[in-house]
Amino acid sequence: VSYNIMPDRIEAGTFLCMVAATGGKALVKNIVPEHLTPILHQLENCGCQMQVEKNTIAIEAPKKLKATDIKTMPYPRIPNRYAIRIWINASRSERNFYSY
Repeated sequence: VSYNIMPDRIEAGTFLCMVAATGGKALVKNIVPEHLTPILHQLENCGCQMQVEKNTIAIEAPKKLKATDIKTMPYPRIPNRYAIRIWINASRSERNFYSY
């Protein structure tokens, strides 16, 4: 019997948010992009460029993020655990983020 553990969407999303927060670029591997749809949408709204493949996401953050509003909700929406990561990104944005 063989079994593979499902990738952690919170961990993968954290890596993506930290790349955005630092204005960097990275390749996050061995993930399920479909599990990250809400956070990917949020990061794109902030101005991040992403290339999504079967089990990887390449992300490049701009020097200055665009501000956006977020609403945390239960899965499959943006979980509360992401709120602090997105607020960190707000420190690099052109205006205030709003979270509700």
